[in-house]
Amino acid sequence: MNRIDLHLHSDASDGAVPAEILVARAALSGLTCVAVTEHDNVDSWERVRHAGRQNGVGVIPGIEMSTRHHHQDLHLLGYDFSPKNRGLRDLLEHQIELRHKRFRTMLRRLKNIGVKLAPENIHTEKTGAPGRVHIAQALVAAGVVPDVQTAFERYLRKGRPAYVPYETISTEDAIHVIHAAGGFTSLAHPVFCGKDETLIEDLAESGLDAVEVLHPKHSPALQERLSNFCKRRNLMSTGGSDWHGTLGEPYDLGEWYLQANGRKSLPPNPLAADILKNALPVRPRKRGARPSRTH
Repeated sequence: MNRIDLHLHSDASDGAVPAEILVARAALSGLTCVAVTEHDNVDSWERVRHAGRQNGVGVIPGIEMSTRHHHQDLHLLGYDFSPKNRGLRDLLEHQIELRHKRFRTMLRRLKNIGVKLAPENIHTEKTGAPGRVHIAQALVAAGVVPDVQTAFERYLRKGRPAYVPYETISTEDAIHVIHAAGGFTSLAHPVFCGKDETLIEDLAESGLDAVEVLHPKHSPALQERLSNFCKRRNLMSTGGSDWHGTLGEPYDLGEWYLQANGRKSLPPNPLAADILKNALPVRPRKRGARPSRTH
């Protein structure tokens, strides 16, 4: 049996551990294939690939892109693309510039309401894609809030005083860029997109290839509904733990995965599109996840 997790984050975006340690821990947890899907960057890819070879884990190029569709913020997962594709690299450079602009604006809004963070509390040196989690961690380090969740609830969530909406590209443009780089796309954690399937229908018409069916914040009922939708629209079903190690996940790495039968072992650089043809979602039997959105 192969255990696959197609949604992981290292400290190259907003995860807790370096890519090398993440892949090693994935191997120890029983995962045989992973995609490290950093936010708006592929900076960890070469390290992930090297760590995969060292630990006997198949690795797939992955990314989680911030996009907007009809005034709604959506995260788009990309797989099987060439990380060196020039068009993708150009887009990501633009995305990173927008992320830095948003980051500075959030800090300024906090300062305007009397919450000034010391530079030594803001740790973004390991990532080119700073985000709300880094500010939340700084608020905890400064003693302003007791934990990351409270930082989001009090300051950083939509409608709170330091929230700044994304400036970003359209979901359709992101789909086209991933396709041009040789990959395919999946809608990340659709639980945050509302219950209306019209949105996913629109994206499917725009070229969306898959939907993330397995996710810790999806109920069994939602997972089944999404799975049936994918079958009806002939879309692939992806899945993963969305593990960060920074968000107080009430589950361990390796508990949520796709199980693929067939060959005893995967090649070092497998294609997600091939794996997903016979993969089934596996959920922990007893443990679930508290629904919270902090990235």
